[in-house]
Amino acid sequence: MNKSSDDDILTLAFIGVGLFIALGASGAVAIFSESARAWLIKHQLLVTESVLLPIGDGAGLDLLRIVVIAATLLILVVLAVVLARSSSSKRESSRR
Repeated sequence: MNKSSDDDILTLAFIGVGLFIALGASGAVAIFSESARAWLIKHQLLVTESVLLPIGDGAGLDLLRIVVIAATLLILVVLAVVLARSSSSKRESSRR
């Protein structure tokens, strides 16, 4: 891999972490704020039917949203492993 693709992977990893921080913060706000919960329901980030993971007052995440979050986490883990392996192999090749 070249430096450009390493930078691209690192950028994607940071974007993913930022998205998860934002999602976590919005979930925390949804627990405590009725208006935030209403906004998340209106924009279909939370659902009121078929809730598997309740967040508050009958709203929460259904199977589809849980799968999307799990897939995104998996992609972030794969990107982190690829980045770590790339960095490790690059260091080994520069030592030779």
